[in-house]
Amino acid sequence: MQIEPKQTTFGALRHPVSIKAFERASEKKFLGGLLFIATSEMTVEPNDGGLLVLDSNKSYAASKKFTYSNEYSLTDFTYVRTHAKKKYVYISTEENKIHGLVAKDNSQLELEESFTNHEDYISAVNANDVDNLLLSASFDGTVSIWRLKDSTILEQEYKAHNDRIFNAKWFVDHQTNFLSCSADKRISVWDIRKPKIAALTFNGTSAMNDIDFSLTDSNKVYAGSQDGQLLELDIRAFEKNRVLQERKEGITKISVGKNELCGFGTSEYGFLVYDLKKEKEYYNATLEDSITSVYSSKMNQCFYVSTIAKKVHAFEF
Repeated sequence: MQIEPKQTTFGALRHPVSIKAFERASEKKFLGGLLFIATSEMTVEPNDGGLLVLDSNKSYAASKKFTYSNEYSLTDFTYVRTHAKKKYVYISTEENKIHGLVAKDNSQLELEESFTNHEDYISAVNANDVDNLLLSASFDGTVSIWRLKDSTILEQEYKAHNDRIFNAKWFVDHQTNFLSCSADKRISVWDIRKPKIAALTFNGTSAMNDIDFSLTDSNKVYAGSQDGQLLELDIRAFEKNRVLQERKEGITKISVGKNELCGFGTSEYGFLVYDLKKEKEYYNATLEDSITSVYSSKMNQCFYVSTIAKKVHAFEF
């Protein structure tokens, strides 16, 4: 008999594309208890889109909403507090641009700069606020590293993959390194001190759709593939890998949470939680439509799952 979580569902959103919370100690003063949901359109109309901010400590009440007038749909976002102590939200849009927005106390985002180095859909933006670096990954197979100074400077460009890049993330404890996964069936480790070639590459059997790091072992990475494999990889030597689960449907989104629980979405509307410690399925549900994002809180045992049906589900275990 599977464990039944406390489940909360909220809707009335434009198409939600990305969910993140910023839970490091340096971020709590500004963002403590807040959950950010990027919806597909950012407008100044009430309840129409933007970065919806929910207070996860208060039954997901909408505590504020950052808005910015822009005609293009969002694809991803990240937050960083720069050396100048400004609070920025960087958003990527379907015009293949990144916009640097200053967060104001009145819940508005003020455009400060726009930049790009990509020729196709930007699938991921992630900040490294230790070194004031931003990475962006694209369906054009490239990853760009940007230095966030008084103005954003292109630091490095990687021709990282031969097909669409679905995600790219900084290492948790070595932020000169990042990881990327692609439709070309590869997951690659990169060192920004040695930008020409990948430091390590794993060759899978199908498209590598998503990746996330273990919270308990910084050398472990988990990945979901188009042919339904849930993989555990050791980033020190990719030959040390294991297939934890094989499914008939593709694994599209993945997020590792507390207590070694790994949540993932499938191409058949499934949301599953796998217990990495006990190596068995922990929870299984079928949602109403395709899953667009899975995010696990690092502070509590809760997964947030968004779907094309304009809903976000919170599963608290």
